[in-house]
Amino acid sequence: MNTIWIGENVLRALGEQGHSVLADAILHLDSNPPAATSGGVKFEVAGKRFLAGAVLENVYALFDVAPTRERPPLQPWRSLILPGHVVDEFLDHKDWETLYKRLLDIANIQESRERAGLKYLRQQSVHTIFVPGGYHRLHFTVEGSNLSTVLGLFDADLWSTHTNSATIRQPTPQQLSAWNKLNEAALDAQQGLPPLVRPVEQQPVPVPAPLRDGWITLNQLREQGITNDGTMRHILSMRGEDDLLEIMGQVTDEQYEPIERAFTKWLHSEARRRERKLTTLEVYQLTTSSRSAHGARSYEAAMALLTSQQINVVNLGRDVPIRLQGGPGTGKTFTAVMRAGMLARRAKEQGQPVRVGFFVFNHDLGGRIFEQMLALGLDPFLEDTSPQHIVITSLHDWCARFVKVDELKVEPLAPYRAEKGDSHRRAAIELAVDEARKRLRGPEYDHLWALFDMKSKNGLWEIETEISQFIKARDIVDLSSYLTEKRPPGWWLANTEKAFKKFVWEIASIYNDALRTLGFVDSDDLTNDAIKEVTKTVWQQYRKPEQGFDYLILDEAQDFFRNQLTLLRHLVKRPEGFMMCFDEAQAVYSRYPSLRDIGFDTEARFQGTRLEQNFRSTRQIVAALQQLLGNYPTLGLVDNWGAFSSGSEGTGERPVACGFSSAATMLDQVRDIIRGSIRNGTKPSDIGVIGFDEELMEQVSDQLKRSEVAVHRLMGDGKRTSSKAVTVSTARQVKGQQFEVCVIVGADRDRLPNFKGVKSEVYREQRREDDLKLFVVAMSRCKRSLHLLWHGTEPSEFISAMGGAVDMRG
Repeated sequence: MNTIWIGENVLRALGEQGHSVLADAILHLDSNPPAATSGGVKFEVAGKRFLAGAVLENVYALFDVAPTRERPPLQPWRSLILPGHVVDEFLDHKDWETLYKRLLDIANIQESRERAGLKYLRQQSVHTIFVPGGYHRLHFTVEGSNLSTVLGLFDADLWSTHTNSATIRQPTPQQLSAWNKLNEAALDAQQGLPPLVRPVEQQPVPVPAPLRDGWITLNQLREQGITNDGTMRHILSMRGEDDLLEIMGQVTDEQYEPIERAFTKWLHSEARRRERKLTTLEVYQLTTSSRSAHGARSYEAAMALLTSQQINVVNLGRDVPIRLQGGPGTGKTFTAVMRAGMLARRAKEQGQPVRVGFFVFNHDLGGRIFEQMLALGLDPFLEDTSPQHIVITSLHDWCARFVKVDELKVEPLAPYRAEKGDSHRRAAIELAVDEARKRLRGPEYDHLWALFDMKSKNGLWEIETEISQFIKARDIVDLSSYLTEKRPPGWWLANTEKAFKKFVWEIASIYNDALRTLGFVDSDDLTNDAIKEVTKTVWQQYRKPEQGFDYLILDEAQDFFRNQLTLLRHLVKRPEGFMMCFDEAQAVYSRYPSLRDIGFDTEARFQGTRLEQNFRSTRQIVAALQQLLGNYPTLGLVDNWGAFSSGSEGTGERPVACGFSSAATMLDQVRDIIRGSIRNGTKPSDIGVIGFDEELMEQVSDQLKRSEVAVHRLMGDGKRTSSKAVTVSTARQVKGQQFEVCVIVGADRDRLPNFKGVKSEVYREQRREDDLKLFVVAMSRCKRSLHLLWHGTEPSEFISAMGGAVDMRG
């Protein structure tokens, strides 16, 4: 479950009998999470209307409820924060009604603390009241005058003596800070929202206030030709994406487009402004769903579960950079987490400070690392004030904070993701190409546009890749350098005449102009700006000792680009203090260069270890993966895995492959597999449906929703999967996930590999390798039950390549 902020007025309005309504409202938010840019969203459950919204990603708020029979309180009530693990604990509790009444007591603690039966106690920051019906106490904090954070149910024995209560785990200063900042952000988000309409006595119509500048200035509206008083007030009052729909009939299409663009940018800026008030660690603390572990015994227990190979990596004492290679499910990331813990623990024992950087590919993976460290009892090392400090961050977040992009008042685009990705990045690309078509006209450009359209059969994917992975990844700043920069054989435009390359450079230049016009900055430019800063003498000599890292761990290294790897090398104080975890067979974002191409993956520079035991999937699934890669020896992917084998117990069933004549029947099979799995006891959150294009995944989502199956679309934005929802995702976005049951859809001959628009044999081999990697990622997410579905005449060549390792049915 996600963290929930509940406004004090909501609790007062629901009253003593509101437990079932509140539970339904929380479940609705969990199943239908609003976007951070949605402003306020309204929904109805059990006859009550709620006003809710997203304060941060994975942190939601219940702002208001109607109707109500609330009475003015004798003392001000408090808003409540329920962390994700507390929400899970409460909603699954057999006596949720009693717990709900204790929540009312906490919200009204000034009055209730003296009531007989509650047995109110306190130990430093932790307050507690007794919960009847079991020998438990509810722990919470009392922060300021208007907030309490519920910490969960604990054994009452902890309070039986002063000695016992002294051992109670106290919230860290970082946690207290995060909860207070969340409360401020929620109140800030609520302030601009209109209250829900409630039946009240007729009041005189107020005189309209004078028009004032808001999220957009009055002169900017007049510049668009909007002068009507009512229309201007309506536009200025907008607070969420849904409000845009209400003004469509009040403005022309020409007026609507710049308003939509400016408003969307403002919404994202507001969401990011709220998040930037918190440190990265505070964001992880608010979005994690795990209760902190206590003590270090869990770390020792985890060490006992590691293989001898993993233990050697964790405890390696020599000053040498480490490259940890291995197939999916071999424990690369967990081994890296354990090594980070060992470095911090060892430094503490020696009384030495150490700063360990743990860099991940995206924010969602960072949250998973944070949860693992909590479970291992490593959270003291995550505190900023700890002399032995572990920093978990994505490179994008680190760059945005390092460059202080907030001070520039521009919005950073999300990093390149090779498919749908960030809507603003795609919009900027589309705008640049549209503008280029207007500017670059005439006979000298007609054949170039025809060539461009022929070479860009995958929408604008090729030009987006060229800009991100070639021009910006190499920090190419002029046409001459662009034309002379060497490309590997088979890379897009490798064998293209200079005239067309000049044409592409012009489009890239227009793209940069479009970003400036829209007020955005490309994530790749943030990386390049950070490189320029950290290579300066001042930073290297005077700031690196404090801001640099004694040891830097890079997870999913195969997906980082050339300039990103260059930056990371400058952040570590010594070349020996570098560890990377990677699997080239799962490189689905970075096409070029490989780690070996730029000198990262070499035996001479790194202490190399390859993990070969898979702990995730059954032996049957691992056997199918081995058979698959073994049939493509020229691609060399199987060499990355070595003697890849399964360490999980039991062989399980072979993956099942089924073909259907129509997409509709295939989608029916998806629905039936999911229903059957849930009936057999599989949690919806342990089921994943994975495909290879957005359109098909939208069809899957629609089919499941019509069948009343809750769906969570994984979009790479860090949104946590609801415990009641099935995950639906493309293969690229599903990295880092794992499921008990996986259904792979669209694995037919015409869709996988996707050779649409590919002319040369070189490009065909590239596409085959790219799509094979995606297929491997999809298959390797599965722990137990794997289903491969297609529709049409024949299955994908990848399914056929597995032969008897899969159970072919039709």
